[in-house]
Amino acid sequence: YADPVADLLDRWGVFRARLFRESCVFHRGNYVKDLNKLGRDLQKIIIIDNSPASYVFHPDNA
Repeated sequence: YADPVADLLDRWGVFRARLFRESCVFHRGNYVKDLNKLGRDLQKIIIIDNSPASYVFHPDNA
């Protein structure tokens, strides 16, 4: 379900990557996005997700 939403948001092809559950870490019963593992500038990364638990490590990026 995430790809169609991302497609709508990225009409001009600006998104450089899309990461899904396999890119998450399992933490306290939830899959959480750990942006530190990407090795990229966190100021240039956003998280689009419908579950607040998935961005608990980086709420400022959500």
